[in-house]
Amino acid sequence: MAEDFDSFFKEGNRLASAGDWDGAIENYTRAADINPSGADAQYNLGVALSMKGRLRDAIERYTKAAEAKADYAQALYNRGSLLVDIGDHTPAIDDFNRVIELMPDFAGAYVSRGTAYGRLGKYRDAIADYDRAIEMEPDNGEAFYNRATTYHNLLRDYKSALKDYDRAIEINPRDFESLYSRGHVYDSMGNNTKAAEDFGGAFEINPEFTKALFARATEFQKLGRFAEAKADFEAVIKKDPDSELAKTAKQVLKANEDKMG
Repeated sequence: MAEDFDSFFKEGNRLASAGDWDGAIENYTRAADINPSGADAQYNLGVALSMKGRLRDAIERYTKAAEAKADYAQALYNRGSLLVDIGDHTPAIDDFNRVIELMPDFAGAYVSRGTAYGRLGKYRDAIADYDRAIEMEPDNGEAFYNRATTYHNLLRDYKSALKDYDRAIEINPRDFESLYSRGHVYDSMGNNTKAAEDFGGAFEINPEFTKALFARATEFQKLGRFAEAKADFEAVIKKDPDSELAKTAKQVLKANEDKMG
């Protein structure tokens, strides 16, 4: 039986490395059926299931892994992350609390717990966790991004949000999401020129990020730069004619025919 477990487990690992998640799931399941208390087989099965979008099934397997090995911090962390994804934030925080007990120097657990706190409306707790993560890892771009988002969207602290987005972009100049989000901060502050620049920068980095192009068009419209706005709205429509953004762009163009021609 031990040989059967090992062969299924190893084959699952091989298939997972090759990106064959269906095959990996089949083999890890066979291994887990042979030895339900095998923490690593349950954990790896959880990873494979999550890669296929089967989040609740993955959570069940991470639970089995944590039951088999009480100090399995990575299983607890992954389960907590998936609980956040499905909107079950309170038990997610419990998992992150345990991970922090086991791995007090793991900045990622603070970032993830901060996300869960934010989803529950506990914004100051979220900020405190992002602060802690940044203290531990001063180049943690995700922590700066998340803290900036909390400052901007939830606390309306635009100055602090800008500072954090600046830092996230400094860490990763190709962080188009931070550029896009910083553009929205500038828009909230009434600086439409800066907003347009950031939205354009985000789209330049990721030409599939049509939201940024639409946002730039909106800023151009606010600035009275109607020819540029029209060009961007038309580009949104051309890129994905059936999308909701394209439908909105068509409505805007129609409503402003006198200005945009």
